[in-house]
Amino acid sequence: MNNFPKPKKGHKTKPMRWIRLLGALGKAKFRSKLKGSEVSTISVRVWITDIDVSVMNHAAMMTIFEMGRADFMVRTNFFKIATKNNWFFPNQAISVQFYRPLKITS
Repeated sequence: MNNFPKPKKGHKTKPMRWIRLLGALGKAKFRSKLKGSEVSTISVRVWITDIDVSVMNHAAMMTIFEMGRADFMVRTNFFKIATKNNWFFPNQAISVQFYRPLKITS
């Protein structure tokens, strides 16, 4: 029996976040390969679906962090090894300090 909490009624993941994450995985396959000691960077834009009122929300930022992590794993060939061995990497805790909010510019 699993001990995971049940999702609240009406709680849904925004499909645009999944599309972005899957898109990052697809793009990473065609980018140059990296060694484990090299740095991977991705460029992203804030989408209108990422914004609450006028500031990018934290869930959207975490999706972008996951996009970077996925890009690195695919480009270092670690993703292929992990899926072959049925490994997965849950985040137990994340600590992020934001210096300034990402806002819509007029």
